[in-house]
This record gives sequence, structure tokens and C-alpha cells, in this order.
Amino acid sequence: MFNDVPLIIQAGVCIIFSFFLGLFIFPKFINYLNKSKLFNPIRDELDKMHDTKKQTPSLGGLVILFTLSIVSLIFGDMSNPIIWTVLSAIWLFAIVGFCDDIGKIKSKDSQKGGLTPKFRLMLEGIITLIIVYILANIIGEERVFSLSFSSDITIDLGWFYFVFAYILIVGSANAYNITDGLDSLAAKVGLTILIGIAILSYFSSDESLAQKLSLSYNPLASDVLIISSSIIGALTSFLLFNTKPARIFMGDTGSLAIGSCMAFLVMLLKMEIIFAFLSFVLILEVMSSMIQTVYFKLTKKVYGEGIRIFKMAPLHHHFEKSGYSETRVVNIFTAISTISVIVGIIIAMAFFN
Repeated sequence: MFNDVPLIIQAGVCIIFSFFLGLFIFPKFINYLNKSKLFNPIRDELDKMHDTKKQTPSLGGLVILFTLSIVSLIFGDMSNPIIWTVLSAIWLFAIVGFCDDIGKIKSKDSQKGGLTPKFRLMLEGIITLIIVYILANIIGEERVFSLSFSSDITIDLGWFYFVFAYILIVGSANAYNITDGLDSLAAKVGLTILIGIAILSYFSSDESLAQKLSLSYNPLASDVLIISSSIIGALTSFLLFNTKPARIFMGDTGSLAIGSCMAFLVMLLKMEIIFAFLSFVLILEVMSSMIQTVYFKLTKKVYGEGIRIFKMAPLHHHFEKSGYSETRVVNIFTAISTISVIVGIIIAMAFFN
């Protein structure tokens, strides 16, 4: 019955339902975490600036994922293997993040606790390859393994797409994870990206509308819209409890899952290239960390002492160390993300027609 309702209304209902469901669950879950003393450990370099965050619980991503899953299945097509596959991917990434979170909480060390970086990347890579293989069997290899630069330029990467998918999905998951370092930063940046994905999926879901807006019609866009709308509602409810001073953090459980989900959704839309614009802030964050690490190691090898380009990585901490308030940094990054998402939508409409 719900499938007969206009898609825009379906999306709106998903947002509203997931928002209020999250609003109902979060206070109870926060109380449980506080009683269990499942607090988020803070990096030593941030001890003075983020001292008040030591008593803030993590694992908020569990509520986000539970909420979006329930809503996606209720208002989506439960017989649709695409929705089940994407939700499975999200939860598998969440399990990796959960193991990392629990390890950090138990050891009370945000850097040495949890899974080792190499082992975590390996697990994420295995999940990515399995999910991409499943999607290729459901949708078809020709569609999944193609990479579109515009409506006229499409390259069939063949099995090399698995390498590209690893960079795209694992990169997105970890970039979003790195971005989750200030109250409400990941939530606000994530919302701008997901709203961009939702807009593009809605425009691409109807053949006549897509033609009017100079976009290519995509039969999978409606599935992407339902899932992205469910996350938008859940993430908005989380934001109410994550705004400074945060009462809860999403943890690696949420950031790895949501970051990977964004990448899977643009993969279904076949707008992987456009994702570079949508996720511009995420790219800035992860590149700042990579540049900092590589330059420090190189200078240490050459001069015997490592030199840092940034006062601290990732980039949002550099601004903090430079005297910017946490709220101001979040506002700046959110504004940049909003602009980059708008640019991404415009470019999609210009080239994917």
C-alpha cells in the first residue's frame, strides 16, 4: 500500500518516523550508557581542551542504525534484496566499529585500544568486496562495474572495480570516522552529504522529472532515497543529543557504518565521481591526516626529528589549536560542506543528463 504513495511523501514519512523513533530511544539509551560507565576515551593531546568530554558515553551509532533499519524495512520494499544488502553492509561495518569502540572503552585509550588499523582495514576491505560482489549479482556486473564521468562517458572497470570500491567505501568510512572529533561536527557534515544524496536520488527516481532536470533516470534511486531519508531522520535526532555540550557520541560504531553507507548509496546511483564534491570536507579531513603522518615520517628520516605541517591532525583540531572555538570550527566546516554539496548537485545536473 505504501508503495503507491508518491515517493516524496514516502521520503518525508521516513524522515519524520525515524526522527521521532530516535528521539524516543536516545534518552533511555544515554541513561543506560551512563549507568554502565561506557565513556568515550579522549586523546592525550586533547586532554585539556576536551576534558569535559571524558564523562560522555559513546556507542550512539547503535541507536542511529537500529532506527534507520526499522524505518527502511517498514517503509521500503522488504522483498527488495538491494535494501537488505545495503543494511547488511551498514551493520557489518558497525560491528567492526563496535569492536573498536569496546576495545577503546575497556582500555581507556583512544589510540592504543581497540582494533589495530591494519586489521580494521582488512575487515572493512573483506566486507566491501563481499557486498560489491553480491550487488553485482543482483543488479548485474555491467552496471555495477561501470564508472560514469558523465552521461556520455562511462568506463567499464571490470573486476578492477573491486579496487576502486575498496578506495571509495573504506575511504569514505574512515574519512567520516576521522571527521567525528567535535560535538555535532560529523552529524552536521553527514546530514549535508545525505541530503545531497537524497535530492539526487529523488531527481533520478522519476523518468520524466529526471529528464526535466537534465539527470539520468536510475531505477535504483527510489531505494537510495528511502535509505538516505531514514538516516537523515535518525541522524537529526542524534544531533539534538550531540550538539555542544554533547550527551552522547556516535563512536566508531556509527561513523564507520554511516560513512560506508554514503559510499554504497552513491555507488547505486552511479555518481561515484560526484561524491568527491559531496564529501569534500571528508576528503579535506582525511588528507590532512595523511599529509601530517607522511611529512612527519619523512622529515624524521631526513632530519632525525619529525616536523608537523598542522598543529594537530585532522584539520578540525588544527583550527582548535589555532584558537578557534569548537562551535566556530563546526559552523565553518558545515558551511563548506553545504557549499560543496550544492556544487556537486549542480555538476551532476550539468553532466549526468
